Amino acid sequence: KAGVRGFSSRRVRATFAHIWLKAGGNPGDLMRVLGLKNRKMIDRYAEGVAENRSLEAARDRFVGHGV
Repeated sequence: KAGVRGFSSRRVRATFAHIWLKAGGNPGDLMRVLGLKNRKMIDRYAEGVAENRSLEAARDRFVGHGV
C-alpha cells in the first residue's frame, strides 16, 4: 500500500526469523513470538538459515585458495 517495491509482511517475518535463528535464538521461542501453531514454518526458516550457513562456511574455507 505504501508503494515500496518488494515489500511484503511475509518477507518481514522470514527476515526476522532468519536473523533470530542465525543469532542462536530458540526455535520454540520464535514460534511463540510469531504466533505459530506448528513447527512447519520454523522448519522452513531453519532450513534457509542452514543453507546460508553452509554457503558462508564454504566461502570462508576457500577464500584465499584461488577458488
